[in-house]
Amino acid sequence: MQLASLLDSPDHIRGHDWRHLASELGLVEKVPYSESKGNPTELLLMVWEMRNDSLSSLTTTMRDIEREDAATTTQFFQETTTVEMAEASPKSEKECVLPDDLNTELVLCWIRSMR
Repeated sequence: MQLASLLDSPDHIRGHDWRHLASELGLVEKVPYSESKGNPTELLLMVWEMRNDSLSSLTTTMRDIEREDAATTTQFFQETTTVEMAEASPKSEKECVLPDDLNTELVLCWIRSMR
């Protein structure tokens, strides 16, 4: 499951799709451009990434637009990436815990890999 496939679909009940996400992220001005492309969610997330927001803020935004499925997806990614990176690191447990603002480039890479 990927965010783009969840949010790009215009068929979601009550319109809680990528347009609603754009509104919540303060990116309404990006809607016409994103709409003209085949991957509006990915484009919005690229802009979101440039703002250096955290994954937990994205998860919260997904819940704000009543998309628990997308929130679960971002939360799962954050948790599994944190665990994988912590397990791969030979550092102490304290140093292995990743901050809330986990590198969002990982999210986009993950989204692209799920195609």
